[in-house]
Amino acid sequence: PHAEEGEYGEDGLNYLGHMVAGSMAGMSEHVFMYPADTVKTRMQADASRMQPQYKGVFNALGLIVKSEGVRGLYRGVPAVMLGAIPGHALHFSAYEGTKQRLGG
Repeated sequence: PHAEEGEYGEDGLNYLGHMVAGSMAGMSEHVFMYPADTVKTRMQADASRMQPQYKGVFNALGLIVKSEGVRGLYRGVPAVMLGAIPGHALHFSAYEGTKQRLGG
């Protein structure tokens, strides 16, 4: 038996519930991982300089926070969220809907 639109799956969520869950998962991912991505990107850009500023991951993290504050680790995150929230919502609900339709 397949769940019709508006019906609830085995996990107790309908399509809208899966979209909300996907959005929340995407936001959580970016809140926790964005600082690591910021450090990685800054270190990659810094490596091509004649005199690199960063000596390692923790050094880069400390220098960014010291010069820009914690907000410096999240610069650009609003733009990422504008695309990530609906993207994760659609991905999660499409996956769950497909899984239900295929009997999984």
